[in-house]
Amino acid sequence: MLGHDNTPISDTGSSDVDGTIIQPRLTRVWGVSESGEVGTVSLSIDYSGVGGYPVGASLRLLIDRDGDGFADNDITPISG
Repeated sequence: MLGHDNTPISDTGSSDVDGTIIQPRLTRVWGVSESGEVGTVSLSIDYSGVGGYPVGASLRLLIDRDGDGFADNDITPISG
C-alpha cells in the first residue's frame, strides 16, 4: 500500500536528519507498507509539478522507519 498525507507538492520546509539540516524539503510525506513478501519494488516520482527545485546532487530520499521523525534516523539519506 502506498499513499501520502495530501500536503500540496509545492509546500517546503526543513528537516533535521541526524544533525544535518535538509533544506528546502518537500513537506509531503508518503507512507508505504507491505503485506507478506512482495519482492522487488520500483518506484518513480515525477517532480515536474514541483517547479524551481533542483534535481540531482541536491535531491535526497529521507526514510523514517520508526515514525518519529528524522532526528534519530537509522538510514542515511539517499542521494541522486
